[in-house]
Amino acid sequence: GELDLARDDYARAMAEDPHLLAVHKSIRNLALNTPGISPEKLFEIYRTSASHFRQTAVQSENFLNHERDTGRRLRIGYVSSDLGIHVVGLNILPLMENHDRSAVDLFFYSDLVDEDEVTARFKAVATGWRPVSHLDDAAVAQMIRGDGIDIAVFLAGTFDANRCYLAAHSVAPVQVSFHDCATSGLDEMSYFLSDGILTPPDTTERFSENIYRLPVFYQYMRLDRSNPIVPPPMLATGYVTFASFNKPEKINNAVIALWARVLKAVPQSRLLLKYFEFYRGSETQSRIVSQFAEHDIRLD
Repeated sequence: GELDLARDDYARAMAEDPHLLAVHKSIRNLALNTPGISPEKLFEIYRTSASHFRQTAVQSENFLNHERDTGRRLRIGYVSSDLGIHVVGLNILPLMENHDRSAVDLFFYSDLVDEDEVTARFKAVATGWRPVSHLDDAAVAQMIRGDGIDIAVFLAGTFDANRCYLAAHSVAPVQVSFHDCATSGLDEMSYFLSDGILTPPDTTERFSENIYRLPVFYQYMRLDRSNPIVPPPMLATGYVTFASFNKPEKINNAVIALWARVLKAVPQSRLLLKYFEFYRGSETQSRIVSQFAEHDIRLD
């Protein structure tokens, strides 16, 4: 949430090593969380970032010899570090488990370090499961080409240990960005999956990809149980409790100023912030408490 300090730190890091992936991801995330940034500026940042990796990628593959037999199953490869208990993994698992397996072979290129019960469900539907966290991009690109993948899908490329810049190696005839929050900036990325709500037809947001709008973007897992419907707690407490379960970097000065106005407009209301245990960190907690204090909102 310390946007200005982060911007200065990332600029120094970029000067030290302009090809360091972690710095590029941090700069992209910072841009996403910067209030008031224009679509043109955001696009410029992402295109500039992508250009560093296009220069080092091997782009010689033209797929002239790619198998084009329409009678075989389509080979789709998913590249991700989130194939487990993660918001992306939980959203795409229903799609994976409902693919027409007579028509589609599923390959997963997993950057996971720790596997869990959701990972096991991905493995159960996989034609091929490829751990790749120990490999560099060039080696992963060679592996994907060796599997004869028709469509490579890069999940949430900007975030976690995901590899959207792997697409600069042209690993498949069709390359797709899915569950990312902005353009990859790569000409090699064929499509950006969205829908008419996330990316309306009149959007001013800019993309290097072709936007393909799905009928429905989010596909949640069906819950095994449903919680009972109960009266709102405010009937017992006498006050409204607002809550946010977002990452701390999204809670910047502009957000806090707006929330403070809301809290003041609703007498005796309270605000709960939770994202795993991040808000228990002393530095994060101190920053947010002090920023709310500037608007006369105190910690309970």
